[in-house]
Amino acid sequence: MWDNKGYIKTLEAIFAIIMLFIFVFSLISTRKELEEPKIGIVQSAVIKEISSNISLRASVLNNEVGVLSNFAASILKPSGYESAVLIKTPGDAPTTDEIPKPGKNVYAISSVIAENLTRMNPKTLYLYSWEK
Repeated sequence: MWDNKGYIKTLEAIFAIIMLFIFVFSLISTRKELEEPKIGIVQSAVIKEISSNISLRASVLNNEVGVLSNFAASILKPSGYESAVLIKTPGDAPTTDEIPKPGKNVYAISSVIAENLTRMNPKTLYLYSWEK
């Protein structure tokens, strides 16, 4: 006769291996998904600070990219990211030559900054970030 216990043990072992692979692959994909929002939070904090700080707002309106790049780098570098800043007038989209291409995933956020309610003179601030 056939020994059914041997077949059942083999099926149990195969099922355990399949479950182990599913668990490992889900951990790997979850880890990458958890890393991406971190940069979004940091970028939002940088944009919020630029929007609320009078001197940084003036830097946006005066197209002082160096000042803004240094500010963004001071916050993003300790988090493990490099950054680039671009200032355009609203409606002018960045060209492909203006967008940084470090060979990694580039995360972008933008915000429109205006002078005040009586005198608009708006500028669009683009902040690009990527892992070091």
